[in-house]
Order: sequence, then structure tokens, then C-alpha cells
Amino acid sequence: MREEHFEKMKTALKDVEDGSSLLIPCDRIFEVEGLRLVSEDRIILESDVLVELSITSKLPNTVMCSQVYVVLQHVKEEASTLKTIPELERKSSSSSSASQPSTRKSQSSSMVHRSSSNSAEVERKSLANEAAAAETEMARLNPLTQPLHMSLHLEYKQDKSLSSASITCVNSHKVLRRRDSQGGMYKVDRSVAKEQHKDKLVAKDVVIAPGKNTITLSTKVTSKGCYTASQVVLALEKLEFICGKNHIAGPPLSLEVVSENPRIFLGRRDRDLLAGLHQPMVLTVHSGSWHIKQGTAVKLRTSRGLLVKQEDEGHKEDQLEREIEILLPEVTPFSSVAVPLIVLAVLGPQRDAATVEHTVNISSVLIEQRLDIDVHFIPPFMSSHKLHTANTSKFVQVTVTGLVSRGVELSEPRIMLVEPLNHVELKPLHPASQSLVVCTEQSASYMWGVEVNYEQEGTPSLKLEFKTNYRPLDDQGQPLQEEVRCYSCPFDLVDYKTLYTIRARVEPSKGSELCRAGNMCHLHIALQQVASPACATPEDGGDLATQQPTAHSIMYEVLADQTMWAVCGRTAGVLTLEGGLRQSVTLDVMPLTGGFLPLPSLKEVQWKLQGRQARVHYGFRGFNHARRRIKRHLLNLPCSFQELQEVQ
Repeated sequence: MREEHFEKMKTALKDVEDGSSLLIPCDRIFEVEGLRLVSEDRIILESDVLVELSITSKLPNTVMCSQVYVVLQHVKEEASTLKTIPELERKSSSSSSASQPSTRKSQSSSMVHRSSSNSAEVERKSLANEAAAAETEMARLNPLTQPLHMSLHLEYKQDKSLSSASITCVNSHKVLRRRDSQGGMYKVDRSVAKEQHKDKLVAKDVVIAPGKNTITLSTKVTSKGCYTASQVVLALEKLEFICGKNHIAGPPLSLEVVSENPRIFLGRRDRDLLAGLHQPMVLTVHSGSWHIKQGTAVKLRTSRGLLVKQEDEGHKEDQLEREIEILLPEVTPFSSVAVPLIVLAVLGPQRDAATVEHTVNISSVLIEQRLDIDVHFIPPFMSSHKLHTANTSKFVQVTVTGLVSRGVELSEPRIMLVEPLNHVELKPLHPASQSLVVCTEQSASYMWGVEVNYEQEGTPSLKLEFKTNYRPLDDQGQPLQEEVRCYSCPFDLVDYKTLYTIRARVEPSKGSELCRAGNMCHLHIALQQVASPACATPEDGGDLATQQPTAHSIMYEVLADQTMWAVCGRTAGVLTLEGGLRQSVTLDVMPLTGGFLPLPSLKEVQWKLQGRQARVHYGFRGFNHARRRIKRHLLNLPCSFQELQEVQ
């Protein structure tokens, strides 16, 4: 009997017009037992998704389906559909509240009960029309889960007192329908509709046998997001069986499609990057949801002064360059690959602890825009210079200070004259073969003597360049297998000639051999101008030559610590240097305490020259023939006048 009806169904399908399909719910013919996601990995964009459909056929014979597919509905679309329920609730509540004014208006009539009943009837009709208008929007929802739209109905008496209160259902004719007692095809829900979505899980040319069947469906998603199974459709030649999502047994099928672009990172490996040394870095490429093919290129271009190369086995012989191209191996989705690099930031003249900044530009087909990555390097050491004076002798000291805990070995320090001069010669005062190590806890100093020819007039600036070789050390203090590099730092020396010498001594008064506390002593201050012998005259005295006869009026002021010295008499005066003669002044001072006392200081010196004034601050402390550096501060000197040189 079942086979006979099955054959009649196939015969009846021939009468269906070509190009059209008959839609029938499959609740009584096919039972969908569940959907199971077969793809174990994360579902990425443009990847294949496999789902198993378990279905039980109640047909007596095997049927051939042209295709079986499951409609996938995006979560955002589903969320917008579910908004219809609260909208209907708001409409019903607003309609019920709007009915109260009409009820109050009817209270003026003598027949209060009849008036309120008429208004309630109008209210029911208006709400019923609104519910019917929203019926099409709620067709996709399960009717068993639809809420009843209830409203409050109040009836008042003529004296405005409450007569009765009731709750009415505005869509009772939709919910409480009379079931037709006839059987057969009349019980089939004829309002079935096929949903139209672009994303489907499809299997073509599927043979469904009576009983349980397992069908594998597949698709390739083209947009990211969350999806849920909406309908299951079994399509025959001119007949389609549709199963809604409310009739699918088992847990609902949901899948998430992710899309993640590749990312490229450039970073250091373990410690801070040092300038002037080979430093390891790593280029990390994360594939995201993409499949990176072998040979995909990533180009690196560095700023001036930064060189880079790959560190792997095939590129050990490569030279450091500013621009390289890296070919990546095959990278699967959601995995990464690390490419080791060697970088070298050129160490230039470093006079402070400021970092060396560089930029690396990364470009590839994997990223939309070029990446500009800032890389900071810490200098391993810095250098500074200082000019020292001992009478007319000059010395240049170069100090190399370590800035990092890692040791760096220095060798072959030297100073070169960029523009050689005849009257200046540099002689090292340290061993030429000496090697020193600098780090954060240790610095190195080098000294050169500057032999100045005072017969040469003028003091042109000296352009010098300090150079030294360096190489890094390991944690045990042993040199690494790395080539020795040269560090250079240019600097200038100006006003390196001594123009004046100041000598001071304290002598006891006549009749005493020692200076005693509380006894008067004599402070002798002598000022002499230094000049070339060619300009000296036979009458010049002293062991140093003086300049051509030029009058210099110099004002002095002696200041002493009042707890150690008491200066008696005049503490300020003016000395005139004419023809380079040595001028001296003697002051009476009294030591107030015993011990080794520092000499009083010559605080300020002024002189006049061609109607203009200039000022120099001198300071000296010490014992006999002790000298301190003179700090210069010149004001409005003519160009023909030679500046005063620091004197110690």
C-alpha cells in the first residue's frame, strides 16, 4: 500500500508545471535527527566547511535528490528578526493605554456599562488589526513560543467608581483556533515558505534510502561572522521537502567564521640593542587566517647608518646592507614563522648617553600599508675631552665612559690633527699598546701633551679627531669572534695658549721662620704676561718672555675665608702692565688657625683697553707656586685683542 501511494506521488509530480516546485513540510516524511560540524579547526574565511546531516526517511523506496542543502542564517539577521516581538508588545501596551481616555469620555453617558463595552469592542478591533499586520513578520518564529498579547480593561460606574476589571487577549482568534477534525492532507501546514539566504551547506545528487541516512554537506563561506542553521531542504525534481529549524532535533548548529590578516613584527631577542656591535633581532610573521605560500617576499629597508642581513645558514656569507628581501617558507593559517636577523647600527661621535634612533620600513603583499618601525640602540660608551694647564704646558685628556654592563675592550687610542699646524705637536703620555676595558663601572682616560710654539703669533683653533679600536667582550671577559671596529670623535681646541701667569705665596714677617697663627704674614701676588721671545725686549725680566709694550690696567680684589685669614689693609687695587713687566702686590694677612690653609683667592680682575672694558674672573688656591684655572668672561673686546687663556 505504501509503495502504491509512493508511485502515485511520483506520477502526480509530472502534472506540476515546469520551472516550478511544490513545497511540502517534511515533518511526517523525513525526520532530521541533527546536524554535526565535521571541521575541527577554526573556520576561516574562504575555507571549506563540512557538516554531517543525519536524517531518517519514512518513504518505502529510495529517492534521488538533486541537492540537499541547509540554509545558514547570519546572527545579525536573526537578531533583527527577533525585534518584532518587543515591538508588538510596545504597540499593544500603547494601544491599551490610549483606550483609557475614550473610556473616561463615555462616563458622561447615563449608560456607563454599555458605553464602556462599545469602547472595548473598538479597542479589540484596532489591536487585532495591528496584530494581523505583524503576522507576516512573526511567521518565521515558533508559534508555540509566541506570547499572548494581553491588555487591561476597566469599566466604571456613573459616579466614576470602578465597576469591573478584566484582562483580554487581543489576538485570541489567532491563538485559539479550532482544529479541523478531518485528516489527510488537510492537516498539513500549507503556509510553508522557503528562506532565501546566500550561504548554504550543499550536497548534490544524494540518494536517500529508507531508514537512517548520513549526508555530508559542504560550503565555502565568503564573509566572516556567526551563522546558525535555519532550514533543511531536500530538493527532488519538482518537489521540495522543507524542515524548519524548530523541527531539527539535537543541539542547534552554529559556526563562527573568522578572518584575521597577517601581521609582521620586528623585535629584539633577549637584551637591549647596542650601537656599533652586531646585534641579533628577529622578524616574526603571523599568518592569521591566511595560508602563506612558500617564496612570499618581505622587504626590509633601513635608515642611513643601520645595516641588516639574515642569520640563517644560507646567508652567513652575505654582507650587511640597508635593503634586503626575505623569502618566507610555507606558513599554515594561525601559525607563525621567525626569521633571525643581524643588525649593525653605526656608532658615530657619542658625547652623551642619548640613544641612537633608526627606522626600518617593512613592505610585503601580506600587509596593506608599509610598516615604519622605530628601533633604538644604546651606545656602549661615550667620549669627552678636557684641556688641562700646568703653567704654560697644555695637556688634552680624553675620557671614554662605559654606558652598559657589557664590557668593551679599547685599543690603539690616538689623536690626529685634521689640519696640521707647524706650531702644535701632540705627544701621547700613555703606553701605545695598552688595552683598557670600559663598562658601567669602569671608564678609561688617555692623556696627550700639547707642545705649543709661543713664537707663533695668534691662536688658531685646533681641529682634532680622537680614534680608538674597540671590540665586545663576553660575560667571562673574553673577546668575541667579531671584527675590530674603529670609533672616531672630532673636537676643537680654542684658546689653548697661556697669556698670563699668576703666582702667589705667603711668607712670614721678618724675624720669623714660620707662619704662626695670630702673627702677621705677607701675601705676595705676581702677575706676568706670557709672550713670544721674538717680541721680547732686552729689559724684560723673569724667566718668561713678554709681549710688545702694551698698557693693561688690571684691577684685582682679594677675598679670604674669614675663619682662616684676616686680610689687613687694602684688598683691592689696580695693576698696570707696561712693556710686559712683571707686576706684583704684597698684602698683610694673618692666619687665624693652624694647619695647612688654602691661600686667599683673587676674586676678580678688570682691565681697560682702548677705552673699552673687559672682565676676567680668576680663582686660585693652594700653597707656594700653586695655581688654579682662570675662568674667562670677556666683554666687548676688540677683534685685534687676544683673548685671555685659562691659567693654572
